[in-house]
Amino acid sequence: MHPYCQLEICVSGNIIMQTPEQKFVLHAGDMLLLPGGIGHTVIYPDADNEFYSLKFEASVPPQVYLLGNSQFSQWCIASLQHCHVPEAFLAMPIDQSNREIVEGTLYLFLQHCRRCNDFPEENDPPLVSRIRNLTLAYGKCLNVTECAEFMQMTAAQLNYQFACTLREYNLSASEYSVKKIIDQALLYLIDRYLDFSDFSLSTIARQMRFNNVYTFSRFYKRMTGIPPRLRRQQRYSLKPRVNAE
Repeated sequence: MHPYCQLEICVSGNIIMQTPEQKFVLHAGDMLLLPGGIGHTVIYPDADNEFYSLKFEASVPPQVYLLGNSQFSQWCIASLQHCHVPEAFLAMPIDQSNREIVEGTLYLFLQHCRRCNDFPEENDPPLVSRIRNLTLAYGKCLNVTECAEFMQMTAAQLNYQFACTLREYNLSASEYSVKKIIDQALLYLIDRYLDFSDFSLSTIARQMRFNNVYTFSRFYKRMTGIPPRLRRQQRYSLKPRVNAE
């Protein structure tokens, strides 16, 4: 354990990170941010492991952020590789020639984590928040089994703990379920893509690991009642128009 934040970036192979509460397995393209002061062990089990492990000082919420392989994570990796000279095999010296790139990459990753943490919530039970935050941090389509694996339990154990939480907090099973919490977080992420990017629907579907754009569109329409294309058209209709004279 150390007082610094630690960002693990898996370039190839796998990385296993164990904290007192969770076990994470990072694959190529995955990034994980560990706040300072959290005990952990890191294992690099593969002979072809390539990774970046950056320790730095920053004020971040006391939770682990996991970002799955995406265009953003690939951009971060490419940015670091661009300023990593080949002869520095075991480490990347940071000096005036690359400090701006490294610090900029860290800053953008922290901004990404902060946006994930902006999800509006109301005094939710800890387990509900944990499922939601895991989905937001992963940034891709999850199912109940995968969510349970990230939390180091089986799907049956997760559903049992969730049922106990509903009874403890007197919540309705018709309004709360593990799948509904995951789906609501996914919807929040999709809306951010639709509102703040010009990615095509196919690109968004691929980024979020839906099987195809049709599955993605059906999911969105089931959740909102309208197709994502119409949602994006509504966004553009709200933009102010400037008349050229």
